[in-house]
Amino acid sequence: MEIIRVLNNNAVLTIDDNGEDIVVLGSGVAFQKKRGDRIDQSKIERIFYQDDHDIIGKLKKSFLEIPVEFIEMSKEIIADAKLELGKEFNDNLYISLPDHLQFTVRRYHEGLLVQNKLVLETKRMYKKEFEFSKRKLEVINERFNVDLPDDEAATIVMHLINAELNTNMQETMQMIEMVQEILTIIRIEMDIEFDEDSLDYYRLVTHLKFFYQRLFGTEAEESRSKDDHLLRLVKERYRRSFKCAKKVKRYIEKFSGKTISDDDLLYLTIHIEKVTTK
Repeated sequence: MEIIRVLNNNAVLTIDDNGEDIVVLGSGVAFQKKRGDRIDQSKIERIFYQDDHDIIGKLKKSFLEIPVEFIEMSKEIIADAKLELGKEFNDNLYISLPDHLQFTVRRYHEGLLVQNKLVLETKRMYKKEFEFSKRKLEVINERFNVDLPDDEAATIVMHLINAELNTNMQETMQMIEMVQEILTIIRIEMDIEFDEDSLDYYRLVTHLKFFYQRLFGTEAEESRSKDDHLLRLVKERYRRSFKCAKKVKRYIEKFSGKTISDDDLLYLTIHIEKVTTK
């Protein structure tokens, strides 16, 4: 592959076998290189194709305008997140994360940091991701000579979740708010304090996150057949948990404007019973 355009020392524009623009990313891949030079295959770390109709344009703009140190920091975070968290992220993270880091560091020096109001909620829902982001925040603070608070770790988590679920920041914040409100309802109604390290708590939160994704997914889910007998049995056996689940159901329907099925009510009741039973 030949270089069509040098975007920075670590990114170049070239073309694939079909004549389509692609962006090649790699440490030093364009160092002392110019148009027409061959790309060193051993330095290629990531290739971005035209899967998203405007991803190449966004990448070119990003790599030309954002200082290389923010791109390198973001690339390091993404690579380590894939390894440590076992996640896959869409290509937009290579654009949104360096842009966010640059903007945040600039706001810090201007004394204009914005508070993330969902720090505690994010920490509770995404413990592993939050601890990972806190470690990366220490590197960011040292590398850019700043002292960013835990708010920033929570925001990095949100960027990772966005890229994992193919959502945007507003949708991620909405999901966190909904799940936390449901947990508050359960805690008050059942008069308990959650053991956030327990497997049942983890299962409940995971269920609620997947439920949100299904509820607001772009593809409507087909109606599932209800097991009325099982629902009646659960309602009779777990009266208090069922009553709590009904309250959660009313909240979700008001929040989302969508009808919650009896199947969802059934599974929610079971999860509430498990997480509140000692």
